[in-house]
Amino acid sequence: VDTKFTTVGYSTSSLNAYTASLITAFTASGTNVTVNGVTTLKSNLYVTGGVYQNVVSQSIVASTASIDLSQGTYFNLTLANNATTHIKPINLAAGVSATLVITTGTNSSASLSPILLQPTGNAYVVTPGSGKIDLLSLTSTNTTNMYVVSAKNMI
Repeated sequence: VDTKFTTVGYSTSSLNAYTASLITAFTASGTNVTVNGVTTLKSNLYVTGGVYQNVVSQSIVASTASIDLSQGTYFNLTLANNATTHIKPINLAAGVSATLVITTGTNSSASLSPILLQPTGNAYVVTPGSGKIDLLSLTSTNTTNMYVVSAKNMI
């Protein structure tokens, strides 16, 4: 009998640990459900109501804005005055779409990473002037390149 109780104790201990890990990953309270970590759905997802995502404020390090696509799909970037900022996406995955809103600085310019493919004859050039708003729409179908379309001088 003691051996059986010991075995049940070990099983209960591992079950408690597993349940605790589920509580950390998944929380439900009323109509709010929080899931932490990567979630994979293997069916259709239908949403009634709005879908909201975080907006990531992008920093510039060594004249480069590394757009980390694992952090979100909406990004804000303010270009430095009198400088060229190199824009490059990182953590690229197939099927990702992202939006980058760029605020220009005085005499600012930008260069795009070679993996950002643009329409022939329509390469992105920063709108001249400080405080102008440009928008880049980024889409990938593989892990090698993203397609870019720009809208400039939003008013």
